[in-house]
Amino acid sequence: MTQTPKTFAGWAAVALLLLVAPATATQHPNLARGFSPEKAFHVGDLDHVNLFNGNLTVTVPIGQEYSAGGSLRYRLTLVYNSNLWDWRQRQVANVGLAPEAVANGDSNAGFGWQLSLGHLVAPNTVPRNPGDRWLYIGPDGAEHVFLDTLHAGETQAANVFYSRDSS
Repeated sequence: MTQTPKTFAGWAAVALLLLVAPATATQHPNLARGFSPEKAFHVGDLDHVNLFNGNLTVTVPIGQEYSAGGSLRYRLTLVYNSNLWDWRQRQVANVGLAPEAVANGDSNAGFGWQLSLGHLVAPNTVPRNPGDRWLYIGPDGAEHVFLDTLHAGETQAANVFYSRDSS
């Protein structure tokens, strides 16, 4: 069986995405989950649609909202994310490396559904966070990388980390 150039180009594009995403420890825009304030979204009462990749996020508040002091508030939420698959490389006999789709491991309330306040992933935690920075995964599945300073070139404060994605 021979592959047409179109099929080969598709596999090459997926392979490139798989190689680039782990190196930067952030989600590729085509595979991004959740809501990111600096991106373009169509926003409804319960749903948000990423206008770049078409990812649908539905957020259902569960229980009451609590105050942590000042303007900081939190609430448990049930979130559906239509980007259901994680992509990784798999060794295939007589073919080499091939992309493989695996159900998203963050779904803890049904396929595509997550009930969470969010969680931190330590640096160098393979395969989830192979980078050398802390990673916060929000309740909606969006990934936020923490850096040592808020802006490039600033002096680093000890044990203080920042997210530069407007979240």
